[in-house]
Amino acid sequence: SEDVELARGNVAVGILSGGFILAVGYVLRSAIRPLNETLLGVLYRVSQGEAGAGDVAYTLAIMAVQFMSVLAVAGLTILGSVRAFTRITHIDEFSQIRQGNVAVAIVVASLALTFAFLFEEGVSRLLQVIIPTPEIQNDLLRPFG
Repeated sequence: SEDVELARGNVAVGILSGGFILAVGYVLRSAIRPLNETLLGVLYRVSQGEAGAGDVAYTLAIMAVQFMSVLAVAGLTILGSVRAFTRITHIDEFSQIRQGNVAVAIVVASLALTFAFLFEEGVSRLLQVIIPTPEIQNDLLRPFG
């Protein structure tokens, strides 16, 4: 397993794991702004007396589900794309990585990052549809001017 290989000091597995973490993190950054704006919107409504603690709790629960959904979609999309690509090559990349082949790990990690760069815009647009960005009336609450 990955944990065992990392504990053994398998640099190739570390490179691959780091590449996947960076790739998923890059795609997840698309989720942060709309979620932040949603939270600011409900907090603004609380400050205006239009919402209460129940609304905040409900919003936080929905935000958690949305974030976990994006995390799952990003992870599965990147992993699925990498697996599909590695099936068309003539070597077993994951076996090579388990054996410590750093060169193959760098190629596969780079591939994961490349897919993240390609998918990030699509995930961002999907989030714009799924997570409505509320209009914030108070300029002091706007995180990015």
